[in-house]
Amino acid sequence: MAADEGKVDHAQLDAEGVPDKQSLGLWLAKERDGLSWQQIATKFFPAYGRKKRKLAGMSKARRVYAIVERALEPSAKEAFRQLMNGQIHELFGCTPEDFKRYLQSIKIK
Repeated sequence: MAADEGKVDHAQLDAEGVPDKQSLGLWLAKERDGLSWQQIATKFFPAYGRKKRKLAGMSKARRVYAIVERALEPSAKEAFRQLMNGQIHELFGCTPEDFKRYLQSIKIK
């Protein structure tokens, strides 16, 4: 077995931060279908089906699930940024980038 075989690749997110199809399917299996970690490991990671490796498959399933959870729920910093961007657009009618350029153009004495 390769040393990194059980590791979850964070590159499973595309350029926009969306998890790949298998990761989303795994998340749905847990959230929507209510499958156990053991059932998920068997379904999505059949290479971990042997008795001694079952726990490793369950751990990998939990790690993939956590990646999807983080992608779906933005960090506090990102949530604040989205809130402020919305406020700038609502109050000033421009994009945050345009607002920043305007602020930088003002000379403060």
